[in-house]
Amino acid sequence: MNITVYLGANTGNDPRLSEAVKELGTWLGQNGHTLIYGGSKCGLMGELAESVLNAKGKVIGVEPQFFIDAGFDYSEITQLIVTKDMTERKTKMIELGDAFIAYPGGTGTLEEIAEVMSKVSLKHLNAPCILYNLNGYYDDLKNLLNKMITYDLSSKDKQEDIYFVENLSEIVKVVEGYYESTLLFNEKFKEGDLKKIKEFQKAGNLFGLCSGRPFKGIYEFCKPYIDFDFYILCTGALVLNKEREVIYKSTISKHLLHEFYDRYQK
Repeated sequence: MNITVYLGANTGNDPRLSEAVKELGTWLGQNGHTLIYGGSKCGLMGELAESVLNAKGKVIGVEPQFFIDAGFDYSEITQLIVTKDMTERKTKMIELGDAFIAYPGGTGTLEEIAEVMSKVSLKHLNAPCILYNLNGYYDDLKNLLNKMITYDLSSKDKQEDIYFVENLSEIVKVVEGYYESTLLFNEKFKEGDLKKIKEFQKAGNLFGLCSGRPFKGIYEFCKPYIDFDFYILCTGALVLNKEREVIYKSTISKHLLHEFYDRYQK
């Protein structure tokens, strides 16, 4: 899975920040995840990338040309994607990610995770948005989001995929739970989703794939209405038309999907 992490190019004055970021990087590398980050060798960003590499993991940096010209790029990472500016960088980091984590950082980190929160709230991005609330760093932001709900300017539904976590074990629980067990067959798979699929079925243009641990549940949910084949996939659920084009999908790790889909096509 590609996990995008936003964090600062400074180390800060609390040694626990470095300790926790190295712990996060080690977990990413040891569990086969790819780190997507800002590409810098400086501060917490550099420490995170180094810890992933030391754990034999992959690191993809996304960095504007002007930072590279200033000598901030990390030459040892697996891949460096160069962008023309910060806006393009943010877009690419979202495009590449399956999950998003904001580590304690500065105004740049805040801007980046705010865009992810907005996209998640609008349901334009189906992925966990995680704020690593180390030592209460994001308590004030958490209170602000709750105040938005109190003032009826936001809602629990809009913020349902925004998580505040206190440690690495909680990050693991959110990421693994989000993609392995909670998204295929529960309240997120609503009657409206079934309606979309039935419309394609009536047009005679369906071919299906689904999987995940709740495979049996989603199969039983759809089978009375839809007659199409099911195949095991890595994670997530989707529906293809007869031309094998994706016409519907639930939240899914798109990079695992592409890997499986390419193999299946062959």
